[in-house]
Amino acid sequence: MTEEQKRLAESQRILRQVNRDSDHAGFTPIDRLQKHLSANDIDKTDPLEVWGTRIGRSLGLVIMISLLLAIILWYGAAQ
Repeated sequence: MTEEQKRLAESQRILRQVNRDSDHAGFTPIDRLQKHLSANDIDKTDPLEVWGTRIGRSLGLVIMISLLLAIILWYGAAQ
């Protein structure tokens, strides 16, 4: 095996590994949003904190989407 073939084989191995690692299911935006809204990153021993965080994050999402739609509709009406 020549030096060039060795480098090519190594490059292909690295690219396969990067491709395999980047296809992880936890990196999709929907999965990240679900983990964020379910409050997986806080202490589970305090149920009030868990539910307060879930409610707060969900309300924040609803308010953000509502404001975005209001801006889009307002901009469309101004045209």
